Amino acid sequence: MVFMEWTENFSVKVPSIDEQHKKLFGLINDFYSGFNEKSTKERMMELIRGLKDYALYHFSTEEKYMEMYNFPGYKNHKKEHEIFIEKIADISERYESGRLVVSLEITNFIKNWLTNHVLGTDKKYSQLFVEKGVK
Repeated sequence: MVFMEWTENFSVKVPSIDEQHKKLFGLINDFYSGFNEKSTKERMMELIRGLKDYALYHFSTEEKYMEMYNFPGYKNHKKEHEIFIEKIADISERYESGRLVVSLEITNFIKNWLTNHVLGTDKKYSQLFVEKGVK
């Protein structure tokens, strides 16, 4: 089942970053499926780690270009990334230690954060990256 569907509305007009966003959507869909299918704790930890690791990779790509092209919103954008990673790390730690149950609330947090981040924050660098020829 598709929990989060990619549409052209999410495009930042930079093919490599759009592909990374699509991958993040896929990972969120995998996480949702794992939750929905009541996957094992080990599988859910694997999905959480995969999402966190790929988010770190993706964020480093965006941040590299923001620094390279002196994007004026770099510091605030980077801070949003850091807050997300901290939240996912906290979810992971609490879930692994048994102090948290993976719920639809957590799944919706991830979906809503990514939706708002791509449609709001990421769209702000789109024109600059396109002008600079980022593919």
